[in-house]
Amino acid sequence: MRKLIGSVLLFITLFVLCFSNNHVLSQRAIFIGGNLHEDNTLMFNKLYQFLTIKGKSNNYNLGIVTAASEDPLDSANYYTDLFSSYFPNTSMYWIPIDEQHIGNNSNPEVLAKIDRMDLIFFGGGDQSRLINCFFMTDKSGNRIDSPALSLIRKNYLAKKLAIAGTSAGTAIQCGKPAMITGGVSYEAIINGAFNYSNGDNLSFDNKGGFGFFPIGVLDTHFSERGRQGRIIRLASFVNERYAFGIDENTALIQNDFTSYEVMGTTGGGVFIFDLLKSSTTGTNNKNWGIKNVSVTYLTNGDRMSVSIRNGKTELSIEPSKLKRNIRGLEDHKEPLPYSHDIFSSPENNDRENPREFPKIACDLFNSYASNTTKGFTFETSPVVEVLFDKSEGIGFKGLLMSSSSTTLISFVGMKVSIGINATRGF
Repeated sequence: MRKLIGSVLLFITLFVLCFSNNHVLSQRAIFIGGNLHEDNTLMFNKLYQFLTIKGKSNNYNLGIVTAASEDPLDSANYYTDLFSSYFPNTSMYWIPIDEQHIGNNSNPEVLAKIDRMDLIFFGGGDQSRLINCFFMTDKSGNRIDSPALSLIRKNYLAKKLAIAGTSAGTAIQCGKPAMITGGVSYEAIINGAFNYSNGDNLSFDNKGGFGFFPIGVLDTHFSERGRQGRIIRLASFVNERYAFGIDENTALIQNDFTSYEVMGTTGGGVFIFDLLKSSTTGTNNKNWGIKNVSVTYLTNGDRMSVSIRNGKTELSIEPSKLKRNIRGLEDHKEPLPYSHDIFSSPENNDRENPREFPKIACDLFNSYASNTTKGFTFETSPVVEVLFDKSEGIGFKGLLMSSSSTTLISFVGMKVSIGINATRGF
């Protein structure tokens, strides 16, 4: 990638296959990475903005889907109470479709309720439950929209409805070729990908989810649970050009699909992995490795713009106006010592080191004496090594908000390689 040293605006051109349903490219959605904090006023204000976008003067209708939850009714009560404290002039409706009431996905009364919604919010849990509740199977065995999902899709495409989701409610929004359903980064790298549930191994649904996020594969609870390894592994396995990972209490906000913005007030961000120039070694379940994955990490206020040219998608990235090129503003000479828990392993005291991957990556850009660093897995049989290289990337640093003293770092174009190593490096 060509560096644009000294520039605040950096453009990257990424090409992916254009989707046949181009009318999707003008809709509003908020994709939250899970663990939405109850005091995240900025996020709730954005949700309310999308809820009221049509500008009605008296009352708005918010639909709440909790089908992903193990206890849908309890989740419905939780979200109703939470949103009521932030959303004036709003009627809350629980959409009563769950695994105990799947038939409601074609109930005329439920469909009439869905048709009145201004925004539908999909809560967290297990995205596979949403598949079971909102899709049906035709006589040929093909997955098709239920009447409920068909109506949501119709109103979404007609710009009558905005959508939002958190955790599983975000993971379900991706389309083909894959929706991630489970797995841990270490097992994903060592054992490969499976299109069925398989313990801690990487699993996915090869028919995808709802398809309201058509750019690439998508993951949530991202840095907190060290999911960088599993999403790279999945994107490589299904031959997807790039993948997105959204941190907790952080959102990727879609405006008419022509523009996206990252919102996160607690230091989280959104990862983008571009596999165009990457290369792999080994097989799906033996000695697998990957080189030269281009990694971008965007934090609060950073933007992406999308346009379709000649049947392909072009993505450009613009850092927040509060950020500056980090060159000359680094805080350290040397980067942090090598990490020995790069994927925030659940085996290490139930994730003793959350957010280890962005910590190491951002610190590399915040130091000036070295272009590379490494990280190793907590697991040792065998050890997996991650190499970070910023020599073709560019970093940005600035305030979280103009009224804040908190500093954030974003970067574009860092190269990451992952492979099995016999021993840890010290």
